This record gives sequence, structure tokens and C-alpha cells, in this order.
Amino acid sequence: MSSKKTNKRPPVRNGKNNGLSKKSVMLIVLIAALVLVIVALIILLNMWNSKPENQPQPAEPTKEATVEVAPEPTAEPEPQFTDVEFGSADYSKDFFSKDLFIGDSIAVGLTDYSKLDPANVAASVSLTPYKAHAEAITLSDGSSGTALSYAEGMQPERIFLMLGFNGLTSPNAMQGSFRDLMTKLETACPDSVIYCCSITPLTANSTAAASAGFGNENVRSFNEYLKTLSSELGVIYLDLNKHMSDDSGNLKAEYNEVDGMHLTSATYEYILSYIQRYITQAPEPEASSKAAGTLPPAQTTAPEQTTAAPEETTQSSPEQSEPESEGLSENYDKEFFENDLFIGDSITTGLSLYGALSPKNVAAAVGYTPYKAYNTEIPLGDGTNGTAFDYAVKMQPKRIFIMLGSNGITTASAMEDSYRTLLDKLAKKCPDSTVYLLSVTPVTSDSTTAEYSGITNTMITDFNKFIKSLADEKGLTYIDMYSLLSDENGYFLHEYAESDGLHFKGVTYKVMLSYIESLI
Repeated sequence: MSSKKTNKRPPVRNGKNNGLSKKSVMLIVLIAALVLVIVALIILLNMWNSKPENQPQPAEPTKEATVEVAPEPTAEPEPQFTDVEFGSADYSKDFFSKDLFIGDSIAVGLTDYSKLDPANVAASVSLTPYKAHAEAITLSDGSSGTALSYAEGMQPERIFLMLGFNGLTSPNAMQGSFRDLMTKLETACPDSVIYCCSITPLTANSTAAASAGFGNENVRSFNEYLKTLSSELGVIYLDLNKHMSDDSGNLKAEYNEVDGMHLTSATYEYILSYIQRYITQAPEPEASSKAAGTLPPAQTTAPEQTTAAPEETTQSSPEQSEPESEGLSENYDKEFFENDLFIGDSITTGLSLYGALSPKNVAAAVGYTPYKAYNTEIPLGDGTNGTAFDYAVKMQPKRIFIMLGSNGITTASAMEDSYRTLLDKLAKKCPDSTVYLLSVTPVTSDSTTAEYSGITNTMITDFNKFIKSLADEKGLTYIDMYSLLSDENGYFLHEYAESDGLHFKGVTYKVMLSYIESLI
């Protein structure tokens, strides 16, 4: 049997399957077309953006910035008040029916010439800012009392101060008493608007000024202080001096009475007319006495600082506040000092003015120095006049506390001999009295009185070294009030300082007496 070979050939692919299919070709064509379209769109978009009119414009942001800044320069300025003219005699007595004028012999003319009712004037010949709150005068109702107490009882709508002539020979001493009077009036009459009238000018040949030892230069200098003080305390300052002076700065002849200082009857009408028109024409001059000055922000923020201070101390520095509250006790026995005498200046007067001690235990006056303590008479606690030294000799106190030095600190070396002389005199005439020397107390870091008077804590500490050495020399006790009332930087603690940064608050006298009592 023969076998037949089968020739097997590998399968041959159909010719139709060679190459790409139609579908594949079409897909490739579509993709290529899409790519071409995209490229064409990109080219067209670039060409469109390249045209200037299609470029982004920076003008709009610039306009927006301009709109934001525009309101500031277009804000309306505050109206500026220009002073009223002086010389009219047209005023209404009724306009001042609820007001009070406090002053010296110049203010006395308001009632002497019947320009105002006596009820609207609390004035006396030789009245000073200190006497206005510390010395009784005869009042319009026939009673006796201080101008301050009269104002407190009256609660006037406005208070006008016409003072200064009687303290021009010792301006530094009067600065502190003027400040004291203003602050006391603000406390006693919180709703009264306070005005401070400038000291009026003098004639070139004023006999009154010549005998008193001052002139128009002294007047102008102190008026600058009054203007600054008024601005600081929010008191309205009335510049009468400017309107009553001639081209040479002297009192115009038509306003002069006889002595070149006091005023004619008609002049008071001009003054009252000026004040009335100033009040009625000035833009909101009486919103409050605090808002009237040229530096109202200082007064606006002061109460907030005072209120916030305890919170800040409690939260941020409790370690400092605790020793202060423990060390500075206010508890003292008034009877402990019943047979004692404090000799001093305006700081010492506060012992009786604030009721910490009886007036009989205090012999002090504004501007007092060691020399004046045995050479210058002052009103004394027993109703008489005499020097503090004479009063000590008469009283023969158990203890004598001397608080002097502030008023001579700028020329401390000149005060050393008089301080030593005072002690020698006391040792001779009051042999049974124990004498204590108190250091001069510090000033605050922002004390306006110290800045104006040129006083620094360095001067004070240097003079305190002298007082201490003098106490050692005489075998007396030195009491360091400076360290007691100063902070870690040597400044007067604000919580115990008056607004002038030099004088004491009422509570400070309690602290002082408590400390002295604890030492003795």
C-alpha cells in the first residue's frame, strides 16, 4: 500500500489583512485634525492678546486707590475762634447772676462800683490764691469764710479768677497755690466752668507797682504760666492783659485809676462786656471746664489712667503693690500729735487744710523757707500773726517736726546756713522740745511744677544728704520721707502726689503721720 504524502503549507494571510484597517486610518486623521485645530486656536489667541486695545489696563486700580485716599484731604477743618473786641460797655448784670468772681482788690472794684451784685463776688484786698482757699474773708452775706467755701456753697455756673498781683514778688510759691486753688475748685464745684483772667497790666510809672517791687515784665511772665496752667487743667484763659495794654505793653491811660494798677469804673464795664461776648460768641466754650483748654486730651485721659492703674498694678506687678499697701499704713492717732508742732511750707499746710491735724499744730505757709521760718510773719493756728519760730517759743511743743527745703532747693547752698540758724534758735528757746528733721519729698517723673521751677530729684536727694548730716551734727532725728514716698526709680509715687507732681494728696498726710508715729 502506497502512502500518499500530503504537502502541508503554512497558512497564507488574506491580502485584506495586510496594513492598517480603515478605522485606524480614520482615527489617526481625526487626531491630526484636532491637533491642527488646537494649534490654530492658540495662534489666534496670541494674536488677539497682542493687540493694544486688548492689553490689561492699570487705570482702574489707580482710580480705586485714589478714591480711598480722597476723603482725608477733603475733611472740613475745625472752625478757628477769633477773639472778640475789647472796649464795649454793653453787658447784662443778669448774665452774671449765677456766677462768682474770686479775686483781690482789682475784683473788689466790681462791687465797689456796683457793676455786679455782692453775692457774685468773693474778693478781698491782698487776697492771694493760697488765701482764697485757706484764709477767711468777709463774704457778701456778712458771714466769714474762704472764697473756696463760698463757691462750694453757691455752686456757681461759672467761676472767674482775678488774682495774682499780691504774689508777684514770689512767683514760684504762687504757682503751686494757683494750681491748688484751681484743683480744689474743680473738686468742690464739679459743674462750674472755671475761667482764669490774666493779671492786668500796669502803667509805665505805676506807684503801686514801684512800692511792691514788681513791673510789667513780672506780670507778663506770670501770665504765661497762667496760660500754660489753664491749658493743662482745662480752665478757660481770658487774656485781659492783651486788650488793656498799649503798644509798649503798659496799661492804657484811660483804664488807670490813680496808682497805675487799679482800674476806673468804666473799665469794669469793658471787662464784663468782653467776658459776656466772649462766652456768647466763642464756639461751645462751656461744654465743660475740662473741654475748654487747649490741651483737652490730657484731661480726658487722666481719669482713665487713674481708673486703670489699680488693674494694671494688680495684674502685672502684684509683688510691688503688696509691700506698698502693707508698708504705707493710713492709720494714725491724731491725739498723738496734740502737743506737737509742724513747721513747713505749702506741703505742710495740707496737714491742717485736709484736716489731718488741728491748725494749732501747724505753722506753715506757701513759699516758706528756713530763713522765713524765723524772719517772716504768717497767720498762725491760734488766730494771731507771727513767725513759725515765735509760735514754737510761745507753744513750747513736745515735738517739733521741720518740713522745709522745697522752696530753696534750686539754690540749696544758700539755704544751709539759715537751716542751721533755725535749729540753733529752736534749741535755745525750746530746750525741752524734741526736734525732728524731715527730708524733702520727691517729685513725680512728669511734675509740671518741678519742670517749671527747675527742680530735680537729684537736687532734692543732694539737699537731703545735707539735712541728714545736719541732724547728725546736732544730735537730732532725721526722718526719711523721700524713700517712703518714692518708687524704685526715686520718683514720687503718683497715687500719693497731687496733679502738679509735688504736693500731697489728702491721703498722703495720713500715710506720713502714720509712719512718723510708728517710728516714735
